[in-house]
Amino acid sequence: MTLELQGHQSKMADKVETGAFFSVKHMRLIERIMGVGKVVGRIGGPDRLIHKLNANHPNKELTNLLECVWRIIFLTWNLIAFYYATLQTEEAMERRRRNGRTV
Repeated sequence: MTLELQGHQSKMADKVETGAFFSVKHMRLIERIMGVGKVVGRIGGPDRLIHKLNANHPNKELTNLLECVWRIIFLTWNLIAFYYATLQTEEAMERRRRNGRTV
């Protein structure tokens, strides 16, 4: 998702570190008419709404985020392993058919 920063919030972009985790408060979701199904987040105003999360001392939000990321990685690896196992099984069955063996 794209996050649009307006007003004072745009100054925060100068302080953002690549690879860091942030908490964003009071974000509004806006559906763009030009991009089918494209939703962007927007924050603005004078209050501090973007807070850097400390990976060395994670709070509940960061812990939950990292758990979700690890679950996605784990599921992705399992799906890849299943795909290749299925592919190898199908190739083995096809070789047996070509060699005149019944499966």
